Amino acid sequence: MAWWRLSLLLIVVSLAVLFAHYGAEVLVVDSCLDSGGAYDYAAARCRTDVPTLPYVPYRTRHGALLAAIVAVGLAGATLLVQARR
Repeated sequence: MAWWRLSLLLIVVSLAVLFAHYGAEVLVVDSCLDSGGAYDYAAARCRTDVPTLPYVPYRTRHGALLAAIVAVGLAGATLLVQARR
């Protein structure tokens, strides 16, 4: 019975990490744009010395983190399926 708890924990933690990281970045970018700046995705900071900067997709900037989150989530899902057998 402990396996299904571990599997659910892995799934929930991986989703929580993803939502927290993505959400924090969205708030920082929004705050920067609201203050009249341009967000530099490459340097992860707000800049006021340039009018615009190119957008770099989240999956490009944080591919390793996304891969780790998917791996942990899949491990949890696999344990959950195995625990139900």
